[in-house]
Amino acid sequence: MVDAKTKKKMMAKQVKDEQARSRRLPADKLKELLNNWLAEVKIPSGTAADSWEDLIQEFPVNRDEVPESGLELRLAIRLATSNNRYLITVMECMSLDSRGIGIVSTHINWKPNERRKQATVEKTYTGEFDDILRAKHTLWAQSFKIEDFTSALCSCAIAILSMELTAAPDEPLKVESIPWCQPQAMHVPKPVDENM
Repeated sequence: MVDAKTKKKMMAKQVKDEQARSRRLPADKLKELLNNWLAEVKIPSGTAADSWEDLIQEFPVNRDEVPESGLELRLAIRLATSNNRYLITVMECMSLDSRGIGIVSTHINWKPNERRKQATVEKTYTGEFDDILRAKHTLWAQSFKIEDFTSALCSCAIAILSMELTAAPDEPLKVESIPWCQPQAMHVPKPVDENM
């Protein structure tokens, strides 16, 4: 039998958990916004997936009790260029005073052993996020509210573009001149009146 004081604490915790759940970032809305942002770019040829949506990894929340601290991994997308590999992650702040705030970050070129560790984390993910993303791999990290998510993703794209741009070659471009011909003046005879 539960005494009144314990029952009151349990009810207060239940109300607190319900309030915390109601202030969580909606994963479906985040995924929709991420997919719409990616849709601006043509999916690379040779990709096994049919759409960007198929490439977005979603990490579901399978928990009755909402944690009161830390981060939870919600979405991830891997991108590649001819020079580098990138990972964009979307995490949710779980601190009670930071509910409704997310963190988007862009990471570059993990070494093979780090990629294997991340694959293990993703495969065995149960809701606790062990942050093995290292600062040396982070190009950009930004907190956001849901209404600023697309802008935060654009900042990630700028960080990726900054890594990909290189200096222009020093030698001048070779331009082949195209001969230009003066157009001939056309002589069009006046129409002849055949009734004359």
